[in-house]
Amino acid sequence: MMIKEEFLSPSFLNSGELFIKKYHQSIMKINKSSSNKKIFLPGTHKYNSLLEKFLKLNICMLSNDKDSYHLCFKPINYFNIKQNIAYNYIKKYRPDWYIRFRKGRDSLHELKNTNRLIYQSLHELGLFDNPPSNQSSRFISEIRNLIYLNEDIYKDNTQTGILGEKLSMEFEHIKTGVPPKRISLDDDYAGFDIISFYKENSIKRIEVKASKYNIAYISWNEWKTALESSQEGISHEFHLWSLQGEKLKLAILTIEDLHFIPKPSKLKHHFDKYLIYYDNFIDRFNDVEVDLSKVDIN
Repeated sequence: MMIKEEFLSPSFLNSGELFIKKYHQSIMKINKSSSNKKIFLPGTHKYNSLLEKFLKLNICMLSNDKDSYHLCFKPINYFNIKQNIAYNYIKKYRPDWYIRFRKGRDSLHELKNTNRLIYQSLHELGLFDNPPSNQSSRFISEIRNLIYLNEDIYKDNTQTGILGEKLSMEFEHIKTGVPPKRISLDDDYAGFDIISFYKENSIKRIEVKASKYNIAYISWNEWKTALESSQEGISHEFHLWSLQGEKLKLAILTIEDLHFIPKPSKLKHHFDKYLIYYDNFIDRFNDVEVDLSKVDIN
């Protein structure tokens, strides 16, 4: 029986990419080798093993004669070939380590010390590049969607949240002239989503909320982090994006604007999530002109 962690490897990804480039849209028959030791050149993976793995991932199929194979590779357009292969693998086998995508890249990076082979494979996918490419960001988002595949409401909220973060990224970039950093991609439990470099040697933490229904939830961790920012003298904002109607609307709130949210009690009791109604801040919302061609909304 094939061990899942051995299935995904840099050798498999590199050879798989070369194989697909060679045979994709080709009418050539792909025959199995008479020797299981044969290497697929110019790759380094065993030829027959590559075919067997592609068969398991539905990337290739046996022909009607059962003696040859043909590719049935259906790429996700915004992934590169290696990411397509890895996505098929994760979607089918749901290996234990894939749950780390839920927390972000920092958690994935910890695999360097516990599962070197998978860490190197994820590195091969470009997931640890700085800054991350649009392809890498989308890959992480899609794997998170797999985690919550059966939670349709959460999935919709996740997509809306990602759009809000990207809108705030573009908004802050225009405002400051400096590209902000999307923290949520590395650590989804940081308590804020974005760091904006709004003036020399100064940073601003931003928690982004986006809603089609003009409500938002602030978690205890997000509120606690905002209070800690205030104590540390770090600027902290909440961006509320309203996605109703044809025009984008944004309200920028501070801790003072949300003074009614409970602070820690002496007994250490605290809320889980606090509901915010956009209507309570109707006078703070402004139409925002964002060039959506510069915002990756997928």
